[in-house]
Amino acid sequence: MVDIDLSEVADLARILEEAPEQAANVAHQAGIAVGAVMQAGAKAAAPRDSGDLASKGIRRRTWKSKEGSHTDVFTVPVESGGKLRNVGFFVEYGTSVIPPNPFLSSQMVSGAPAYEAAIVAGLDPLGGAR
Repeated sequence: MVDIDLSEVADLARILEEAPEQAANVAHQAGIAVGAVMQAGAKAAAPRDSGDLASKGIRRRTWKSKEGSHTDVFTVPVESGGKLRNVGFFVEYGTSVIPPNPFLSSQMVSGAPAYEAAIVAGLDPLGGAR
């Protein structure tokens, strides 16, 4: 025979009810943390010809929506030769005369598993007890 403490069932029901919101919050926090690491890595890997790409041309944005949490690390136009140009795009993908130098996509390759690991760690109920 098994004795069931109904207070434990009520606690389990509460935990299950809160789980989707907790998961959304963990994903959002993971996006912020991993996005910051990816942005820093992209800045470190960016060419230093003028320094403007690393210092001004790589941005990060994290937001929540009904569909989930989103983090983007992207390049923005920087001043080059007196004009605003998306130098990051041309450096990342190359041109007809300059080969690509993937400083941003290389960070995204390592970011995906780090993001997943951060979510799993944030949802692990025993994570803090180790």
